[in-house]
Amino acid sequence: MKFLIPGRPAAVVLVFSMVTAAGAVHAVEFNIPDSPPSWHSVVPAASRSAQSGCQTCRLLGDFKDWKAIAYKEDDKESGGTVCYMVSQPKKAEPSGKQRGDIHALVTHRPGEKSFDVVSFIAGYTYKSGSDVSVQVDNETYSLFTDGETAWARDEATDHKLADAIKSGYKLVVKGVSSRGTNTTDTYSLSGSGDAYKAIGEACNYKH
Repeated sequence: MKFLIPGRPAAVVLVFSMVTAAGAVHAVEFNIPDSPPSWHSVVPAASRSAQSGCQTCRLLGDFKDWKAIAYKEDDKESGGTVCYMVSQPKKAEPSGKQRGDIHALVTHRPGEKSFDVVSFIAGYTYKSGSDVSVQVDNETYSLFTDGETAWARDEATDHKLADAIKSGYKLVVKGVSSRGTNTTDTYSLSGSGDAYKAIGEACNYKH
């Protein structure tokens, strides 16, 4: 099984992990650096929990097309429980293009009073300065990009987008790669409401 250990907008740490029968998680990680939005603090890229093999990772549940996961950070300045929900697209276009892992995430960090942080990992480097179009059913949002990741521009947009994801039916993400390739990733939102509820309960966040 593969888990994503989301960093703050300063970084996202991809963790390849295997859950044993006893629930232990063994992981190897690498970093995808990102530039942080102004409303988030800049912190080291990799959490110590990831570096130590993510021994505190736990799967909160599989909810149809979404997973809910929590883990404990050991960073003294910002340590605490991190809860997130994650999914992969049902369809990635154009087909046949070589890309890395593609994910959508919603992350809570109650220790930093950071909630509903929405991010999309494209599996390629976005075109410099380009925006990403995110459509949830009939609502469309514009996100900024840096490296392989797209982020909302402010907290208000994060909250609106998280609300749309947990109650919507379909999520479509459109971006442009550094080579000029237009991509469209289509996610199912089946199970997103239950996954959102699980991470809210695990991180004691009601919204």
